[in-house]
Amino acid sequence: EPLGTWMQPQSFSGERTLRETSVDPQAKFSVQARRFSPCAAVARGCTGLLEARQQVGHDWLPVSGIAPMSERPQPSSKVSSGLRARIGGVLRKVGGPISALARRGGGWARGHAGLLLALAGATAIVPLTVVVMWWSAHWLIQRNQTRITLDMALEALDAGELAQAKYLVQRVVSDPEQPDPPGGRAFVLGAVASQEAEGLTAADAAKLNLVASRWLQEARSLGLPEARQTQALWLLGRSLFAAGKYGASRPLLVEAVQRDPELQKSVYPLLVAACRLDSHPDRRRALDYSARWLALVAAEPDAHRQALVERCELLLDLGDLAGSRGAIDQLASVKEPGSDLLRLKARLLLQEAEQTLGKSPTQEQKAAADGQLDLAIGLLREAQAREIIERDETFEAMYLIGQCYEAKGDLSAAQAQYQRVESLDALGPNGLAARLAAADVARRRGEDAEAIKLYRHLLATCGPSAEFANQWLTVDELRRRVLQAWQHYYDQQQFDRAIELGTDLFPLVSKAESLSRR
Repeated sequence: EPLGTWMQPQSFSGERTLRETSVDPQAKFSVQARRFSPCAAVARGCTGLLEARQQVGHDWLPVSGIAPMSERPQPSSKVSSGLRARIGGVLRKVGGPISALARRGGGWARGHAGLLLALAGATAIVPLTVVVMWWSAHWLIQRNQTRITLDMALEALDAGELAQAKYLVQRVVSDPEQPDPPGGRAFVLGAVASQEAEGLTAADAAKLNLVASRWLQEARSLGLPEARQTQALWLLGRSLFAAGKYGASRPLLVEAVQRDPELQKSVYPLLVAACRLDSHPDRRRALDYSARWLALVAAEPDAHRQALVERCELLLDLGDLAGSRGAIDQLASVKEPGSDLLRLKARLLLQEAEQTLGKSPTQEQKAAADGQLDLAIGLLREAQAREIIERDETFEAMYLIGQCYEAKGDLSAAQAQYQRVESLDALGPNGLAARLAAADVARRRGEDAEAIKLYRHLLATCGPSAEFANQWLTVDELRRRVLQAWQHYYDQQQFDRAIELGTDLFPLVSKAESLSRR
């Protein structure tokens, strides 16, 4: 009901009372007992307002203007009211101690304002002091430490301390008043790479030597002191040789040995091999270098034996059978029979037999030649058995066995031997030579599909003509034999096979010639 009908005054003279309507007598509301209750406060306020209305005498606050209780907004639920009450209780419990602690802290701060100011100043000054001290120490160390120079890296290089030389050269600080040679750093890096390649496998060594050659070429182009020119020439020539660039290495090695004759023992073996393995070999010049090498190492047994082996190889390459026989006899007198000596004897027997069979021999001569070939196969098998692991010497013996079978006319055994070498040494010099020989044998036997496949595989793996290097083949001989195969198919009117082979002739032949043969 409206508050105006729920509570109305009975009397305004004397004691102030309330007439209760629609209220249980057992639940009388005592203002005195519930002095601080919100309802009691509302009741007192309403009573005072009604008194004022009577005294003023006009109806400025009608009781009927107060909204009924039913129209007032009510809490949504009892659950939310209880939750708010619990949260309020928790906040009152927690807030009391916090407020007390804040009041105590504020009092302490007012009493110790000077100490707080000192702490704030120290907080700002101490980090700044640390930063200034660190920068000062760093500046003093940089000023007083020893400057790393190019000479220090060169000294480490000369002492064989390769890791130290590489570390120092990357931290060289140049002096503007005394600048270092422009190519000094590149020289150190190239020399370190060249020497580090010596302990690697053949494939990895070739790659690292190519990197070393580029550093050394840059060093020479930028400029080096005269005292380092000869060393740079020698290292560059040796790196190019180890990377398989035989033609490019030869003039550098010759110039290095002309500048410093003490390099002869190191340079001549490389010159012999470079002249022999170049894509356009110069075996006569290699023979001249071999003679100089033999004269230099006459008093050194191991080096002298190695020089004799190389000389025998050269004489056999030249087809000088008499000279080869004398060199092999000399080698046998100073060296115990080994796999290299067995291979040289077998090569000599093979060439002698081929020379006999190439002159329309009689039956007796043919039988003698077959006996030489059988003896050569036996020597090569013995040499192959002496090699503990498969390496170039083993593959060389296997390739020569295939040549012996081919010279005997046993093409089936020769082709099987060549294919065995090709599978074991696919990218090596013996494998490439065996692939060409297997292709020729397959063509002679009428196995044209197999022959074309082998020819095309060979052309795909032999690389550019300028970089071709093989002890069994020159690039000119390779070109001649491949073009001979193409001409064979053309003459036999097997044009599809001729076109198929002609597709891959470049870069062995010029592009124009390759197109014309299609």
